[in-house]
Amino acid sequence: MKHLKKFNESKSTEMKLEDYFVEFTDNGFTIDIELNSVKLKYVGKYDFDEVFEMYNDVIMKLKTFKGITKTNFSYKESMTDVMIEVKNKITEGDIIEITLRDNKIKLRPHAYSIYGNPNPQQSYYTDKAGKVVPLSKPRPAYVSCIILFCKDEDNRNYNITWENAYGGKITKEDIKVKVANKSIKIDLENTTKVIEIINKNEITPRSGAEVMLDTFGNTITPDLLVK
Repeated sequence: MKHLKKFNESKSTEMKLEDYFVEFTDNGFTIDIELNSVKLKYVGKYDFDEVFEMYNDVIMKLKTFKGITKTNFSYKESMTDVMIEVKNKITEGDIIEITLRDNKIKLRPHAYSIYGNPNPQQSYYTDKAGKVVPLSKPRPAYVSCIILFCKDEDNRNYNITWENAYGGKITKEDIKVKVANKSIKIDLENTTKVIEIINKNEITPRSGAEVMLDTFGNTITPDLLVK
């Protein structure tokens, strides 16, 4: 097979994930890749033996060179669906390490959310002369919650949340750091990485988080996020 020859010449874990599925795409399958999950679809009749051979072939290659965490093969006379999820590649440059229940866990961030108010808030009242005047000094822009969406090597979700235990602005005194409602520990080296990763904005922002980036950069420090 054309793709098998290309694969044997490469024999490298550095191959792009989509390169493993050339036989599928060359034969009319659509491909959708999200993080480490690949979804393939063919609408119409396709020979079962042929598509199952391609499926087994790519499973063998991925199992050898990347590792597999989940698969699904669905064949109908009018449609074929394939889903394969490979192990998450954890490299020293982009990992966050946390301690959960005395276990150190290495994670790869892939998205983030930031909540709060990106603009100063000002309250007003009407004085005796009928003029609308400020009631007090403006309340500065603030961050109330940060969520870093991460996966471990086996694609299990570990979403790290920083928030004020009593609501409102995150402060050192009242900060709570957790994963799935369980408290974690995270040191200064790793909170520094967290801030660098979010400020680079190279992972996916969720829930309109981009509007909070300036406030995040101006108010959140690595020391604040340590727990």
